[in-house]
Amino acid sequence: MFCKLSGLVTCATRETVGTDLFRPWIAHVVECFGAERLVWGGDWPVCHLTSTLPDWIRMFHEVSGTWSESEKKQVFSSNAISFYGLSHP
Repeated sequence: MFCKLSGLVTCATRETVGTDLFRPWIAHVVECFGAERLVWGGDWPVCHLTSTLPDWIRMFHEVSGTWSESEKKQVFSSNAISFYGLSHP
């Protein structure tokens, strides 16, 4: 079982969207699933309702700043490769 981390920016408003808003929610999901079962999602183009894709990427990198390199690699690439059955580039 994997959990895809996406859609968060569209749950906010343009006035409330930001790293501090998402930090506790993402921490809870990490606690529940662990980095080994999480997949980051860009939620493009829907993210543009309240933010931009570059801003969502920046916010997620800020939240994951204290994670190990291994955890970041899992969430940002390895888990998606495994889940979707992709071959490594």
